Formats: sequence, structure tokens, C-alpha cells
Amino acid sequence: MVNVKMHECFPTVISEFSYQPDLIPHNLMERHIKKIRKNHMYHTDDTLHNETYFLNLKTVILNANRYHLKKLDYEYEHLEMTGMWANHLFAGDAHPPHTHSNNFLSMLIRPTHILIIFYREYII
Repeated sequence: MVNVKMHECFPTVISEFSYQPDLIPHNLMERHIKKIRKNHMYHTDDTLHNETYFLNLKTVILNANRYHLKKLDYEYEHLEMTGMWANHLFAGDAHPPHTHSNNFLSMLIRPTHILIIFYREYII
């Protein structure tokens, strides 16, 4: 299991870990992201988790999610990844803070070493 660190930042709980794929899969993932940008925009479609290059990352992410939920004492019947996409930003581009509806856990991946941050927004 990866070394997951949890941070309690009320009202959000953040878990993070680093995942470094082998060089060849990493390069293939990066090339795939750059190649299939939707309409030459900043992001791919939301099915990266089904692409061959991303299957190991998907498994690692789901395992980390299971760890995160266990530490928070959540019970669930099934855990699945419903979408994964990538944004490709150029120098000077911005990606403002935002939320995604109907998501319990989300993640952020940085391409240099794939740092994954999970967060759960509490509804008060």
C-alpha cells in the first residue's frame, strides 16, 4: 500500500500520496493526454481511467480511496471511478478553483510526480 498522509483542514479532509510510474508508462500517459485534447482545448474526455496506459494508476487511486474511507470510518458497498480526465495547460494558463457536482471524492494529479490529493467537502 502506498504511504497515505491525511490532513484535516476543516471542512475538508485531504489525503495525499506520491505515485511514480515507470518512465515508459508515464511518457505514454503524457503523450496520450497531449494528443487527444478535446477540440484542441485544455482537457481530454473523461474516460482516461479506461485507457490501457492508466489502468495501474486507476488501481492505485481506488486502493488509496479505500484507505481514505476506512480511516474516516465510512461504510460502502461499492467504490468505482466514474470519470478521469486531464487538463493540459500552457505557460500563462490558469485553472481556477471549482467543484464537481455529485462527487464524494475527487483528486488532483500533478504531472511531474503524480501527487494525488483527495478531498471530501462536508455539507453543513
